[in-house]
Amino acid sequence: MVKLFIDNMKKINGVLYNVNEEDIDLLKKNPTEFWKDVTSIGQYAFEGCESLTELNIPNSVTSIGDRAFTGIQRVHIRGKCIHGNLLFPDMLTIIENNPNINLKQLNSLYQLVKEQNIDSNTIRALLKLSGNLGMLEPNTTVVETGRDKEGKPIMSPVNNIVYTFLQGVIKNNQIDLSRLHNDLEQMRIYGYNEAFMKFVTNKSNWSDINNNMGKLDEVYGWFKTRTELDLTKTNSVTLPVKEENRFDVMVYETSADGTERMYWRVPTMYFLSDEFDRNRTNLNGVFTQRDFEIAKEISKHKIYTQWHFDKAKEIDAERVSLGVQDILAKPVKQDKIESLEQYRNETQKIRAQMLKDSAEILHDQIEDTSAVFTYEVLSKSDPANFAMGCYTHCCATLYGSGGGAMRGMIIHPDIQPMVIRDFENNIISFGIIYVNREEGYAVVNDFEVNKKYQEHDQQIAAIYQKAMQGVTAFVKEYNQENPAKPIKKVTSGIAPNWGALDNFIMKNPASDILKAPNFEDFQYRGWGDHRGDWHRLQYEILNMEDEHVL
Repeated sequence: MVKLFIDNMKKINGVLYNVNEEDIDLLKKNPTEFWKDVTSIGQYAFEGCESLTELNIPNSVTSIGDRAFTGIQRVHIRGKCIHGNLLFPDMLTIIENNPNINLKQLNSLYQLVKEQNIDSNTIRALLKLSGNLGMLEPNTTVVETGRDKEGKPIMSPVNNIVYTFLQGVIKNNQIDLSRLHNDLEQMRIYGYNEAFMKFVTNKSNWSDINNNMGKLDEVYGWFKTRTELDLTKTNSVTLPVKEENRFDVMVYETSADGTERMYWRVPTMYFLSDEFDRNRTNLNGVFTQRDFEIAKEISKHKIYTQWHFDKAKEIDAERVSLGVQDILAKPVKQDKIESLEQYRNETQKIRAQMLKDSAEILHDQIEDTSAVFTYEVLSKSDPANFAMGCYTHCCATLYGSGGGAMRGMIIHPDIQPMVIRDFENNIISFGIIYVNREEGYAVVNDFEVNKKYQEHDQQIAAIYQKAMQGVTAFVKEYNQENPAKPIKKVTSGIAPNWGALDNFIMKNPASDILKAPNFEDFQYRGWGDHRGDWHRLQYEILNMEDEHVL
């Protein structure tokens, strides 16, 4: 029999493989010899051993493979008895980390599902779900479920709550067991999470949860990242400061008058499912609300990958660690034009003048929104800064020669980005403004423009005018806040690319080269050699001595 054991069963480097019926006799007669030198049990090791109804696993075994004990009714491991179909790597970890767990409810639930002829894959999926909800917790893990007449909290064991809940949804056919394995294929037994348990066992939520079971892995991760944050170090961007609000979700809302605000609400499956679908990024490392905002921006651009997201997070963390001012002056933003009707109303004076020339020309011009633009001085923390080159077909991206320009405008304390948006609020142009606080001047690196406007003179002219308005508005606001050391003049470089605004900028007086940062100082290793366009040529676009835009 020993020879048969050696021939049929493989024991390689402590891993046990391919146990056959012939080996079972040795196991029963001499378990010491059978388990000698075994530290791990491989996948499917005991599959097909139908005569083996009970198995004792020695403590020397530290790991098991998937489906190692399929079909064995009772497997004793770490002092616990569990059905073989339920014992797999995740489960072993739970048993080892939670020696006081009570498995009676799990076995009872298994029998309930087994009566419905459900396969072992579904059993495992149910185990994953029950483990993350808390059914594998000991009776000492309790949660508040209400208040008594005196107002004192009523504490109930988590495993009882989850067991009763799962019993109910299974018996009432509220869960499609035939799909459970596919729905929860990505889920692992991560461990009990109070927020996740409260979310899933919320009866008002269950209908939407049942229709979106495949997203429960994302939901678990969403709650886990929030409850693991240090609440004493968070701010409104990541999590509510009050601990009682830690399970809430942040919602952004724009009111009818255009005012943006944020508020907190109790999450529902309907809301989270919509958020996951609408903002899916397929990027790893999204742990906070800030990560999520950056990931959404990175995911918009096909040229960006996981590497770029990681680099963006690194630069953003650098900005925070340096404590740079998010915006050099009070935010300057031209109100977005929401509708063509509003555009018509705001241009009545122009319309009246044009009527004198030609009503037909007026109609063509007034209905054309392609030359309707607005300016905005963008904060350094705006995720769009990581992708300015994507919007304007220039090198200010997370790789390439403009990487230093992109990083510089985010972390340099005296640089501010400014963007021009089209009628639909898309960024179509941007400029990097450097302010020399001591000498009282500002320099714009250049104005990069989306190439779709390359052959459209009317739109280019309108973009230039809007850029000049934006620069003027920024300078006036800055000077109002810094009257002792105001900006007296502004110069601009010109783009070496296709030069969309160069013809307009070069109509202004040429200027001496005013000192501005060298973007090579902000390049990250291995990418780019761009010094900055303001080192080549400069033209004076604004002189505040007479507050006249040239």
